[in-house]
Amino acid sequence: MPYMKNDTISKSPIDGGIEISDAQYQSVYEAMLEGKPVTVKNGDPFIYSGDKRTVYRIVDNTIESQEILSEDDTPEGWQDTEPTPEPEPITQVSRAQGKAALISAGLWSGVVSFVNAIPDDTQRALAEVALYDTTNWQRNSPFLSSAAEALDLTEQQLDDLFLAASQILL
Repeated sequence: MPYMKNDTISKSPIDGGIEISDAQYQSVYEAMLEGKPVTVKNGDPFIYSGDKRTVYRIVDNTIESQEILSEDDTPEGWQDTEPTPEPEPITQVSRAQGKAALISAGLWSGVVSFVNAIPDDTQRALAEVALYDTTNWQRNSPFLSSAAEALDLTEQQLDDLFLAASQILL
């Protein structure tokens, strides 16, 4: 009687192997000669088709893929469809885009009022430079942070405004 363990077949007993029929032995043997992977699944010989499929996962916002045999289960943490990574946060928009986004969101007058209400002449002048004279608005700008705080905007709302601004074409 033939035997099989993992991807090994033998006419002699294999320690820890299963007993298989002569017909199973012949089928597995022919599959191995064709280069098809074989194994024991659920206590029976199993012949893979040799077909492969791609599985995906996201690691550090980067899509990784690997090929596995079609009949194998999808490994934990992987999926069969290509995922979409989180979009990179927008860190800079043009002044015109930023102003258009603030106007669209109904926030422009609040920003202007905030700047006009700065009591220190130097700080107000610097805020006016940031608001009116810079070419680009930076997400990490101290002025932007203080204006957002004064308008009670959350970090998410600020990110959403930058995203909206980045999509405005003027």
